[in-house]
Amino acid sequence: AMPKKLVLIPIYLFHHEGCRSIISYLRSKSMDATSVYFGELFQDAVTPAEENYGRLFDLLRELKPDVVGLSFFCTQRNVAKRIGDYCRRELKTLGVAGGVHATVSPVDTLEFADLVIRGDGEIALERLLTQDSLTPDVFPLVPGAVYRNADGSAAYGPQGMFPDINTLPFPDLDDDAYFISRGQVRRGWDRESKEEINLFAARGCPYSCTYCSNSNLNKIEGRPCVRIKNADYLLAELRHLRKSYPRARRLVFEDEMLLANRKILAEVLRGYPEAAGLPFGCLFHPNNLDGEVLEQ
Repeated sequence: AMPKKLVLIPIYLFHHEGCRSIISYLRSKSMDATSVYFGELFQDAVTPAEENYGRLFDLLRELKPDVVGLSFFCTQRNVAKRIGDYCRRELKTLGVAGGVHATVSPVDTLEFADLVIRGDGEIALERLLTQDSLTPDVFPLVPGAVYRNADGSAAYGPQGMFPDINTLPFPDLDDDAYFISRGQVRRGWDRESKEEINLFAARGCPYSCTYCSNSNLNKIEGRPCVRIKNADYLLAELRHLRKSYPRARRLVFEDEMLLANRKILAEVLRGYPEAAGLPFGCLFHPNNLDGEVLEQ
């Protein structure tokens, strides 16, 4: 069978860590995968300029993907629906949805996607894209899948698969990704101009605060609450990013909480000046902060 072509569309999140990890992973398996970032957070709010949609739809017609993947939060549900409807109606492509809203509200998301993937997308998308066909009979083979049965009822595939994040390639640097905002499409971007490095040291959060999506995500069967990159992996990623962004002046760990594993944190902090050597910011929970950590 011909290799399938995937276009991933993160909505409102430039340099989306999850999508960048998926792109890297699929490319490491010699698959055809591209990112198209749609809209800028805050500038485009929840109602993108009409011309942004036009640019996106033109680009999708040009790229001719077999599968379009959408990743979005609950506030972007209507934007995702418009893009998903267009892909199914006009492009006749398979629409796959992931991210927080799709994971928490999969049945709602099936109104405008053929398939929902709950949880990590790397192995699930690899499984989907390596099938001989993209017909509904392959959906039950996809880990974490939610889809419609022939009678319209929702069906759930096998439990999601969550890779050891220390075995994954570093997230893609978006050198050939597309960016759509303010009515413009640009390809790639100038790494020399980036002043801030952003990365995740882990996936997930040990807490389940009621106001946060993690309170729902942590209930998913088989999904580990927190997976932390080990110190060797993280220090290697820091060196890679420091080299990739030579003009960077600061670094931000985007994790919900950086301090979930004291031992790994201590090792990373010891190696940090050599690996990155930049002022950094992070989030933490007051329960996990004490004098010893602050000293480090």
